[in-house]
Amino acid sequence: MGDEVISHPSQVALLGVDVSPERVRGKYNVEDARVNFACITTRAQQYRQNQNYDKAESLLKEHLLKSQLMLGARHSETVNLMSHLAKTYFKHRKFAEAEELYKECLQITKSSLGAHHPDTRMAKSSLLTVYNQLGKPLRPTSARKLGSREI
Repeated sequence: MGDEVISHPSQVALLGVDVSPERVRGKYNVEDARVNFACITTRAQQYRQNQNYDKAESLLKEHLLKSQLMLGARHSETVNLMSHLAKTYFKHRKFAEAEELYKECLQITKSSLGAHHPDTRMAKSSLLTVYNQLGKPLRPTSARKLGSREI
């Protein structure tokens, strides 16, 4: 999930996203997108609370892709949706999928906000929780660095 670029407007049209030239170039009302994504995450939380993980996963996947295309892969709203999808995977016991998304969230927040930012610390904590569920042993010094997996 890197910084993908829209190569053709039809990619977005399939998702039901406005493909006007202004939106494809990123000239749209970002606040509208934030409000929409906040509603999506609230609905996904409700699905998770009702243990309807498939619906939460489907909803978040769809809107994560939209956010990546509209706002960019490193935008805070995109990372927020990514984190919610990772949490959904975790609750659904899809630990490998959760691990990959939490790793990406951590990498983005660490590089954009710094290692000591609360969002970075939360991403690190979430990833460590997944490692615990996967049975990946952690030594005291491993909380900062896990072999080749830098946290």
